[in-house]
Amino acid sequence: MFRFILTKIYFFLVLTATCVGQASDSSRTAVSKSYYLVFYKPGRLNRFPFYTGQNITFKLVNDKKYYSGPITAIHQDSFVFWDTEISLSRVDKIRLENHTPLLKVVRAGSNLLRESGKLFTIVGGINFLALPNHRQDGLITAGFGLTAYAVGRGGKALQKRSYKLNKNRMLKIREM
Repeated sequence: MFRFILTKIYFFLVLTATCVGQASDSSRTAVSKSYYLVFYKPGRLNRFPFYTGQNITFKLVNDKKYYSGPITAIHQDSFVFWDTEISLSRVDKIRLENHTPLLKVVRAGSNLLRESGKLFTIVGGINFLALPNHRQDGLITAGFGLTAYAVGRGGKALQKRSYKLNKNRMLKIREM
């Protein structure tokens, strides 16, 4: 009998709790508009969109530093970055990854050169220190390793490009 009463109370509480949640709200809420940033060159088909949550790298007018991080919100004429609302008129440059067809080859080649450069530098250093008869070979191997690492770092530096925003390259906010 006690179990029967407890189950009835449980079902009563569950039923009343769900009925309150199903009541319609008398006030109408406005449909929020979704926006996104788009970087493009007028007359070209290539467009690079930036959505909320994506990383962006930009430079402000009269500032020497580039800022990089996720976009937390996009409004009609500005975007929110690090809890600061930034108007599009304040953005001077934008930095993008290179979008050429050979990007994957350049990225893989630069990573391969950097990692092999690290390995050859270590091997050359070990040969120079551990084997007194092969010091010249160790120096050559370490020199090749350092050269390969430097070329790999140079390839990584070429993967990003900065674009100055003007009438030829624009950053606009579009509605979805």
